[in-house]
Amino acid sequence: MFRREVEGETWLTHWKLPETFSLSPPEGDYRDHLPARPEHVAEQYEPVVKDGSWTFGMVQCWGKRSKVARSAVHIPCCPSFRWNPLNWRGICFGRSFMECYWFSVDRTRWSRTTHALRLGREYTEPFQGFGKGDKHEISSLCWFQCCLGLALTLGVGQFFSICGNYGLNCAACYTCHAREKLRRRFDLPSAFGLPPGIDDCLVHFICLYCATHQEMREAIARGLDGPGISPLDVHPESWAHVPGYEEEIAHRRAKLAAVKACGVNFLPMEQRMTRDLNAWKEEHHWDEQRPHRWRRASTASQPEAVEMSSDVKAKDGQDDELAGIFKEPASKNLLVRANSVAY
Repeated sequence: MFRREVEGETWLTHWKLPETFSLSPPEGDYRDHLPARPEHVAEQYEPVVKDGSWTFGMVQCWGKRSKVARSAVHIPCCPSFRWNPLNWRGICFGRSFMECYWFSVDRTRWSRTTHALRLGREYTEPFQGFGKGDKHEISSLCWFQCCLGLALTLGVGQFFSICGNYGLNCAACYTCHAREKLRRRFDLPSAFGLPPGIDDCLVHFICLYCATHQEMREAIARGLDGPGISPLDVHPESWAHVPGYEEEIAHRRAKLAAVKACGVNFLPMEQRMTRDLNAWKEEHHWDEQRPHRWRRASTASQPEAVEMSSDVKAKDGQDDELAGIFKEPASKNLLVRANSVAY
């Protein structure tokens, strides 16, 4: 069973900036202003952030309400562009090659978010132990994703999609699990009303560009922090000329040390499954003492529970055994069942 209807707002969100919103996006080139700290951005968006709904729509990457979150994680190309090439501060239409790599490539943006939030062992453990730091691990994850898409399509899909950056993402079956875990954690709605995993794979396959922008800005608006989420973690040289740069770098390093010590505030998989199962049993009036029966609804507005037919009832002497399965939250069968029925 899964939810066929699309609940909440995924493509477009509708809310107004709160009156307490005091941060403003930088004017002109973003590299002339130090990026906002993630904790300050989260404080600004706290009145409008809620579980069960995206804060930023997937097609609202450049909307007015997301400018503050964008300035905290990104260097847009438009403010950096000048019509006169002599005024460019880099060879990539006003940006340097490394700035384009770290802030414009969809794969790098996805790798930064996934690494910062630790959205899966399959994304972090294979690249640990090289001794070159978080920046090298993010870059390795990015190139692995590129090579995977290249191998899965024998190079054809990557050629037509500009290495998977604009257009179809040929490694969606690998990248989609990060989005799935982020949605499960905050009960965020799907885009097409499909089961988790399938819906996320389709979103990443069709438009990784919009999805990575949405995921990164959603993370920072909810106060999630980690190595790679801030531009100062991957390419601080872009702000070396700005007053207060040294102090900001020192503050950022101290913050990352604290984040690594505490970890990202994500529930373990077992706890999430138990939480989802408890919600499902409450919704369907499950009887712990007689698991082969449904509890009678407590209110008149709820449908009356119906006892299962005799041919599917548990035989005498098996009730206790069946009830024991549902009383044991650590059971492997329970976890598998919880994952299947909650969505």
